[in-house]
Amino acid sequence: MFFVRMTFAAVVLALGGCSTMNGARPLDAGQQAGSLTFGGAMVEFGGSYIPMPHLMVEGRRGVGELKGFASDVHGGINLTAAAFGQIGLHGGSSHLLLEPSGGGPALSLVERLYLYTNHADANTHVDGKGFWALHQTELIGSWELGNHLLYTGVAQYTDLGDPSLLLTPILGGELFGRAAQPGWGLQLEARWFAFNRDHELVNVNWLQPLDVGALGLSAGVRYTFGGAQ
Repeated sequence: MFFVRMTFAAVVLALGGCSTMNGARPLDAGQQAGSLTFGGAMVEFGGSYIPMPHLMVEGRRGVGELKGFASDVHGGINLTAAAFGQIGLHGGSSHLLLEPSGGGPALSLVERLYLYTNHADANTHVDGKGFWALHQTELIGSWELGNHLLYTGVAQYTDLGDPSLLLTPILGGELFGRAAQPGWGLQLEARWFAFNRDHELVNVNWLQPLDVGALGLSAGVRYTFGGAQ
């Protein structure tokens, strides 16, 4: 059981940003949103591949301009990690660097910090308890398509205890309602985690295009409210 818990913690840390609400476009000042997202890296189970069952609940709020860029802040908790004796929290911000122009995309910078600990797990010996931290940076381009938003970009995941280059391409969409529009919306997203690296983390069979990285899928629902109407 100790090995399973430690392995799960390592996987959560390395792939912590796999199922969060995207930051392709910051919310307007005063707007708020809540979301529930599910999914992660595809892992072999029962003869087929399924997404790791990360379940994230998250809140987000538009804060207007920060240093001249439209921005919002966000934070959340990993509910699946809690079921394995981990406390997993994340928080960060997104900033609109470039407004869309003509057929060109909007460009946003997203920063997240993930913090995990198993100190609340009574079944883990004190020698096996610890803290893990991961920093995530994303550069995302996005296009409005009617009532939808298509986005793509690249993320870098930096394990603060063992930094390395872990580049992750992203492709996703906000369907039936963009985040800055009041009401409900659906998010679908694919990530190719650490596509510049072969598999070194744990003895798990990931879905690995070209035998590198790990392909991940996630889906989420979001509700946006508040702000100027």
